[in-house]
Amino acid sequence: MNELALQGNNPIANIKVSTDVAGACKEIVTRSAVKIQNKKYVPVEGWMAIATAHGCNLSATDVKQVDGGISARGIVRRITDGLILGEAEGFVGEDEKIWQARPLYARRAMAQTRAMSRAARSVFAHVVVLMDAGLSTTPAEEMGHNGKDEEESKPETQAVTQPQPQAKPKSNADQTITKFNQSFTDAIVSMNGQRLIDMSTKILDLSKGFTAQQWGTVLQHTKNELLKLQNQIESSLVIIDLQYKKQLAEVCKLFKYDDLETYFIGQSFVNRIYDIVERGFNYKEFYEAEKYIPENRDSIKDDVSKLLDHYKERNFNEDKLGLLETLSGWFGLKDHSEFYRVKRMQIRMATYHD
Repeated sequence: MNELALQGNNPIANIKVSTDVAGACKEIVTRSAVKIQNKKYVPVEGWMAIATAHGCNLSATDVKQVDGGISARGIVRRITDGLILGEAEGFVGEDEKIWQARPLYARRAMAQTRAMSRAARSVFAHVVVLMDAGLSTTPAEEMGHNGKDEEESKPETQAVTQPQPQAKPKSNADQTITKFNQSFTDAIVSMNGQRLIDMSTKILDLSKGFTAQQWGTVLQHTKNELLKLQNQIESSLVIIDLQYKKQLAEVCKLFKYDDLETYFIGQSFVNRIYDIVERGFNYKEFYEAEKYIPENRDSIKDDVSKLLDHYKERNFNEDKLGLLETLSGWFGLKDHSEFYRVKRMQIRMATYHD
């Protein structure tokens, strides 16, 4: 369990956690901060760092077209138990000049980014204050293109109106990242695992020419998409095959998302055992499958337990029941192991009496 995870309703413990997080994250948050008109604002990458250090993750959902623009719902969720700690809406308005000419996917992405930053601000704004680094708690994504907060800006009077500089065209790196992020989402939706591996390998090669903020955009997008897919799998909204899970684990390994890599490897093992059983038990394949168990066996213990429950009503012979007993033993599932041992002994006794 993350030692910095929020401690429920214990305010003293939570303040200590937040103070520790402020110290741990100060460097990455200040480094990613965006300077606008002599004030520094925290972008989504900084909010993600704060959330992760608290044992939480940020995600966005419910992206939809509404009157006046596009909205999305941001969520702060505790990793250990899935508890939602905060929610907020992100919105990109049709009246925002800087976004009017942008393609739909870019406006949808910004709505999600604003939603996540807003949600994180609602839970962790005090952590930014504790950093004592001159940072505004207003998310950077909430700033207008003229450098004023969209919620709090006040009109200013100037003696002379200065011509506004033309917005700089997107750099080649920015264009590459925008195209990659959209293609990554498309490949997730189409379940094209090999394409995900190929494009991830390519973007890692190109990342040497990216700024820290540009690379942070890639990491935020890819991890968010993979987390959304994980949630869909957990909620049984999508069903994916063994090969795709193995490819997803490879993508996670490339980006060094260790927790997600462990998750998809574990799911690959469960799928592998299921396939072996349904195809009639291949003993060699069964024992070879043990090497695919993730290092953290507890991460898939519940999934294996559900699989063993599923097979309790099936009529298997003594040898196959022995394999299920072995599977139970690999994960220390004593109740399941005893069930299959007893059932195996019952078949043996019945055979003996016959």
